[in-house]
Amino acid sequence: DRREVLQAGSELVLELAPGAHSLSLRSLDGTAVWSTGTLEVTGGPVVVQISEGRVPEVSGGAVFHSGG
Repeated sequence: DRREVLQAGSELVLELAPGAHSLSLRSLDGTAVWSTGTLEVTGGPVVVQISEGRVPEVSGGAVFHSGG
């Protein structure tokens, strides 16, 4: 269970092994859930772009599955 706080325009680099990784995007105070689901990493570089109130946009070696 890892949590990160990102400011607008910032970047975060994570090393993730292939497989399913839970992903939840929330407001800073945790009251608004913008998206929750699983990031399925298959390999290679992955870019996840997040915007307030939107589902994550994923490119590269992964797919985001929204929901529980």
